[in-house]
Amino acid sequence: MLQLIGCTTTQVSTSRMDDRYCFKIGKSYRPTLICTVEVLPSAETVESAKRFEPNADSYTVYVLRTRWGDVRNHLVASVDGRAPVTTVPGSLVRLRLKPGEHVLAFEWEDKVKELHVVGGPGDLHFVEIVGSVWSWGSTYEWEHNKLVALRNSATAATLIADIDLRQIP
Repeated sequence: MLQLIGCTTTQVSTSRMDDRYCFKIGKSYRPTLICTVEVLPSAETVESAKRFEPNADSYTVYVLRTRWGDVRNHLVASVDGRAPVTTVPGSLVRLRLKPGEHVLAFEWEDKVKELHVVGGPGDLHFVEIVGSVWSWGSTYEWEHNKLVALRNSATAATLIADIDLRQIP
């Protein structure tokens, strides 16, 4: 019996060989994959993060990349100039921060895009890297959403990093 596993799907896939997440581009039998650089967090961490529960002693920010036009590029995002993480389409990052003001940033085509976020203890915010990839060029911007309107998209995304900066000065 011949089984065609995954050759007709347009779903994203996770590479099991090295525990990285890969976003699949195209419907061919040889799709293009764009994979994370870092190893995925543990199943326990994913389960904890995807509850989207506020933490009483920290400011939690989720960084999301799930727009339909964002299908190709690695973007390295950071918070306060530290903790760089390479994001890919369909990915989610949880940041646990000290309450206060923070600067989220990524660089694209020699331009740094920054987003200033402010939160107190127990606050939970979602931000999105909104991208569009076309044959004539690609654009990326930050979009801030304090409400949990992005929760469904975040639930469907793959958690690729859980960064805890609460104890770092």
